Amino acid sequence: MKKIAFLLISCTALAYCADRYITSKKQDDLRKEAQDAKFEQNRSIIRELVARYSANYKWYQEFNRERDVLRSQLMQANLEDQWIVENPIIFIGTIYDYRNKNDRNYQVTIKPDLFSICMPIYDVGLEVMAPKELIKNLARAHPEALSGTLSSLDGNVVIVAKISSVEKRFEGTGENAGEFRYGVGEILDIKFLKGGVRCNKNKNILGESDGS
Repeated sequence: MKKIAFLLISCTALAYCADRYITSKKQDDLRKEAQDAKFEQNRSIIRELVARYSANYKWYQEFNRERDVLRSQLMQANLEDQWIVENPIIFIGTIYDYRNKNDRNYQVTIKPDLFSICMPIYDVGLEVMAPKELIKNLARAHPEALSGTLSSLDGNVVIVAKISSVEKRFEGTGENAGEFRYGVGEILDIKFLKGGVRCNKNKNILGESDGS
């Protein structure tokens, strides 16, 4: 009788553990599906901007430090060749600050997303002029976009910007000091990407195979 009771208790415990595992696995799968759907939605936003402005997004692959680990220093001429062109560029990051440029425009500082999986670009940014109403509308709709930090856990902004020059600056103090290059120009469009952008291995920001 004791053996039967022990077997019943053991079976019940195993069934409970199996049910908990299955439930947890289903929840994890649902979370991943929701996250993948959000990333795909954000890629669709970027695709639409690329198509509308014929914007250059492939420059990210040219400066991917994970793909070219031997290139420890970013040469300004290479960045100028990619940015100072006829077409505007796509840039994904965080609004770090903005200030009055004149009555109608802000001067906006954009920093890169340091924790992006698919775009490990960390020493370039934008210093660009934008219509005040464009930034105000974004701030009203998505106040989390104005995090004031180098990477927003809530999401990023995707910028379409026409770059006219690249400025090199030294930022930080002591051991944390380093070179930073800013693309100077103007913002043509800006959208908020809830949850940011992540790429699969060997995929670019549009979900295409790397090098496409």
